[in-house]
Amino acid sequence: MTDLAFDVLDSPETGLTKTSTLVYGDEALMIVDTGLIASQAHRIVASALETGRPVTHVLISGAGPDFFFGAGIVADAFPDAHVFAPARVVDRIVQTYEDKLAHWSRLGRNLPTRRAVIDAWGGDTFEFEGRLFELRAGGGTLGWRGDYLWQPQSHTVLGGALVYGGDHLWTAGTPTAAEREEWAARLRELQSVAARRVVPGHRTADWQGDPVTWTLQYLDVFEQVVTATDVPAAAAHALRERFPDAGLVAAVDIGVKAAMGRPGRR
Repeated sequence: MTDLAFDVLDSPETGLTKTSTLVYGDEALMIVDTGLIASQAHRIVASALETGRPVTHVLISGAGPDFFFGAGIVADAFPDAHVFAPARVVDRIVQTYEDKLAHWSRLGRNLPTRRAVIDAWGGDTFEFEGRLFELRAGGGTLGWRGDYLWQPQSHTVLGGALVYGGDHLWTAGTPTAAEREEWAARLRELQSVAARRVVPGHRTADWQGDPVTWTLQYLDVFEQVVTATDVPAAAAHALRERFPDAGLVAAVDIGVKAAMGRPGRR
């Protein structure tokens, strides 16, 4: 039995810089997350096809549209693959799908519109080619946003919505200081795992660094910025100045508005 290999696929700003991961077993392939936009979903399919391996598993690790909108395209390309997600992620997708589809209609022809059947995974472990994957579920107010996957043999974390690399954070989903502190506490717990590899759920293309440290530092700066002013535009400007090369710029304005009492959740 050879070691698992992980190939991280980046997406552009139009895809909210969401990563997808190809996990290579001895014979087969697993895809983790299927992207927001149709063009990215097709790139994921092309990358998987080029491996020459059968795709047996497609895991959706989060309930944001950038995690699952492309699932229909991927499922059509690999009809024998098992498409699944944690049960509470499936519940959230079912509850919000139509609203999210309407919200993202501005993508036009790049909006995937076929909704895949995603099976609810009710446990906290599954196997892929004899290797264990464990769902480390987040609790409290974070819900699915605090989840990550742990693969013990390779000491790998697939970070979902919890971990970013070189990007602005999507803080609109955590509008209160208490929620963001819960996020930071979850990251500190993750540091104790001593992973050899942490795959951020979002990253600037080809960014290199420690994504857990990046996410913690960003949360710290974000808190300083939103408490230093009561003007959202000023807070957004300050974040862009502190992180001039960061991706996912669409997150900045909506995040500070949510934190400062204006609506804005994905």
